[in-house]
Parts: sequence; C-alpha cells; structure tokens
Amino acid sequence: MNILSIINPNSGTKNSIEIYNKCKQKIIDKGHTVDEIITTHHMHAHDEIKNISNNIDQIILFGGDGTAHEVVNGLIRFNKQVPIGIVPCGSGNSIMHDLDQLDYTYAIETILSNKKRDIDVLEVKCKQQTIYAANIVGWGMVTDIGVSAEKYRWLGTSRYTLISIVEVFKYNKRPAKLSVDGEVIDESFLFVMASNTIHTGKGMKISPKAKIDDGLMDVVVVKDGPSRLKLLNLLPKIFDGTHINEKEVLYLQAKEIQLITEEEVLNIDGELKGSTPISIRVLPNKITILN
Repeated sequence: MNILSIINPNSGTKNSIEIYNKCKQKIIDKGHTVDEIITTHHMHAHDEIKNISNNIDQIILFGGDGTAHEVVNGLIRFNKQVPIGIVPCGSGNSIMHDLDQLDYTYAIETILSNKKRDIDVLEVKCKQQTIYAANIVGWGMVTDIGVSAEKYRWLGTSRYTLISIVEVFKYNKRPAKLSVDGEVIDESFLFVMASNTIHTGKGMKISPKAKIDDGLMDVVVVKDGPSRLKLLNLLPKIFDGTHINEKEVLYLQAKEIQLITEEEVLNIDGELKGSTPISIRVLPNKITILN
C-alpha cells in the first residue's frame, strides 16, 4: 500500500518527528511505500489533503487533536475517501484517549493491522462557514478559558487549571437560546459543550457516555445558578466523569442542536474558530479510521 505520513513537529511535547522515525521502519517492514509531509504552519495538513494523489491508500498522522482536526476537515471538504490512522503525539489526544491507544508503539501496530472503523463527525454551521469537529464544540466559559490560556502559554499545560479557576470567579454568564432536537431552552448559561468523544483537553472525561460511532452527540450544559464554590468543586470531577451526576449539570444526547446568541468565538477541537449563532448536526460514519 501507499501510505502518506503527515507529521506535525509542533504537536504536544514536539517529539513527533522522533516518534515518526521510530515508526517508519515498521511501516516499510510491512511492505508499504511511504511518502511524508512535515507541516510548517497552521492548516498545512488541511491544505495538503486537497493535493494528495489517488494512489494514496492510507494517511497516518503523527500529531495531536489539532492535526486530526485539520485532516478531518480536509478529507470532508475535498471529498477524499482515505482511511486515517493517528499516532498520538499531542498534549490531549482526545480520540486516542477514547480508543485507549495513547502509547505510540501500540497505536502504530494497531494501524498496521489494517482494521477499519467508521466514526461520526460533528458538522458546525456558522454564519459564514462550515467546520467539522471530531472531538468537541464548546461555547461560553470553556472558550473563555482557551482564549485566556493563549496569553499564558509559558505556563505549560498547567495554565488551563489556573485559568479555569480565574474564569470561575469571573462567572461570565450569557443569555442564549439552545435547541436540542427541537426542545428549546431559553436561559442564561455558563457554558455549553457538544462532544463526539468522551475525552477533551488533557484526559478530562467531559462526556463519559459518548461513543464516536453512535450517531449522537453528547451535550453538557451548565446554566446560570451554581455558586462559584460549587463550580470549583465540579472542576476535579470532570477528570473522572462524575460531574454529570451533579444537579447543576444537564447531560443530553442529540442528533442536532442550535445555539442562538450574540456572536462569540467557539472552541472547536481545541482551536478557537468560528462564531455563534451555530447549528450542529451529527454526520454518522463520516470518516474511516484505522483502529
């Protein structure tokens, strides 16, 4: 088979080239030919998908959630039907968390076994564009944390915990109309998160009932109401998924939602992009992964 390797040298701890070099011989030993692209800028992986030749049989990504996001969007936009494998080299690796394949040696062996699985994708329609999410779409406090964290990258991944505490004390509630499969909730919200995966960020089980191939998105909602102390107590529970047992958390599953509010940036697969108002629907079995 002809395999295209896409390597993002800036993912996670920036060791993806080293990991790729360790995996390359295993790919060749299986009798495959290998082409490689080392990304150099934002959306490079996405743009390269448009140009891949018809004789590419598989794409193997050496990167994190951002790299996967770019490739998924490229595959759908440019109508490329190519299975992808993901070797986790990022800081979050949400899809691979769900698949329990965080060890790169296990991931590459699984990919090379050539077992295929179709997974869902979330289609996010904004005012001016359509974006595809394999992981999450977040609005409200969860996006505020991402925006603020960009200013403190020098703190490393610990910045998310620190910024989360800051945002809890800001308590920035927003009025919005949320429609979940036609059922309308017109309230003030702290955040809304639509998920295709269980995990987001660095191991947080934001949607513990999610499945990447069930034709549903899992929607986690926190409305205006809980105290700051209650929110602080909720934060550590996100890591084991027990936050959904709290009365302040509304947990839903849906095929389609709409969020109507003032224009605000979104967190889509860890990227700050797009803006409300939005419509999100599940595209069942939209892409094929090697798993």
